[in-house]
Amino acid sequence: MIDLGNWENDCVDFTLGTTATDNADGDKYIVAGSNAQIKDVINYCLKSGMDFTIKGTLWDKTANREIAGSEKTITVSPTTDDCGQAEMIFTVNASSLAGHEIVVFEKA
Repeated sequence: MIDLGNWENDCVDFTLGTTATDNADGDKYIVAGSNAQIKDVINYCLKSGMDFTIKGTLWDKTANREIAGSEKTITVSPTTDDCGQAEMIFTVNASSLAGHEIVVFEKA
C-alpha cells in the first residue's frame, strides 16, 4: 500500500463538458414540431475572472449540414467559483427532421 497523501481537484486552466437534451422532458428525443427546444447544459471549470464566450450550433448529422438559424452565443463570467454551469436553449423548426439525428456543437 502506498500513501498518496491528499490530492487537490483544482482547475488548472479550462475544462468544458456539455449535455444536450429535450428542454420539455430532459430525454434525448424531441418532437418533430415547429417549436422544438433543445437544452444544452455546459459545465465548466476555469480560473475566476477568466471570461469566455461559447458559440453553439445545431447540426443535422443525418443530412450532414448545419441547421439554418440555429447559432447561439453566451458569455460566461465567473467571479468567485472556478466551476459552474450555463445553459443554451435552441428553438428549432424540427417538423422536417423526423428520424434525423441532431448534434450540438460548441466552440469556446
